[in-house]
Amino acid sequence: MTLSDKTIGDTEFSQQFMTNESGLTNGSVTPDMRLDGFVVCTDEDRTILGLQFFLTETPYLVDEYAQLLMLPHIGQMTGECGSLRFSGPVDQVKAASKNGNGIMGIEFHYDDKVVRIGDISGRGVDTVKWNFTEEQTLVGLYGEASPNGIEKLGMISFGTVCQADLDATPATEDDGEDKTGEEEVVIELKPVNEATLIPNPPSGTAGGNTEEAKHSEHNGL
Repeated sequence: MTLSDKTIGDTEFSQQFMTNESGLTNGSVTPDMRLDGFVVCTDEDRTILGLQFFLTETPYLVDEYAQLLMLPHIGQMTGECGSLRFSGPVDQVKAASKNGNGIMGIEFHYDDKVVRIGDISGRGVDTVKWNFTEEQTLVGLYGEASPNGIEKLGMISFGTVCQADLDATPATEDDGEDKTGEEEVVIELKPVNEATLIPNPPSGTAGGNTEEAKHSEHNGL
């Protein structure tokens, strides 16, 4: 398991540090689990307030039944929220921050699709990209949060091949090309008290196909 060297956002003062490491290593997560999707919450300006990943042993089923494991969230799960289940593995994440003040936008690239929440371009905007492969997959988040939301964000990846092979072919520092020509996916964001945060299979309910990691603070949504 690897925490990315690259992060987005800057904090003038020490904020609450958060990491999915404990949720990924507490025994609830099996080697066969993969990132299946996320829950995101924004304010009225679409600034990212909170983000939460969920895993499953049967990923990429989109709207079919899967047992989902919720990892601890980062930031504040308030405002307007929505969720997405991926149809394939994530190969790139791009996030943006303006003047180091929080996360103003994030996009996930997967299966020749892109889903974008908030803004990732503009004057004075800094962006960071994280690239992932079948051998080094995205599984979690870490960073710093305040009552205002996410202040700093990094990614956690998991190696699916042995460490000796990874050491023999170290990860490149190249940010890679910007993704183009992908189908754009739109998430419907609703006030948190009205949102159905996890897309449900036709015959199930959110309570029936999700479970919380032991250290997750995300409840009541």
